[in-house]
Amino acid sequence: MLPFTREEFVGVFIEYNLAVWPVQILAYVLGIAMLASPLASVAGD
Repeated sequence: MLPFTREEFVGVFIEYNLAVWPVQILAYVLGIAMLASPLASVAGD
């Protein structure tokens, strides 16, 4: 027997996702910039 209900378990994920989603956008942008940076320097040579 678990000490929490299914609704409480899913609620934790919902709260986490709502709190983190703005940072995910920043992480994607930084990741794309990191991948594009070496390509831009090679193309600029």
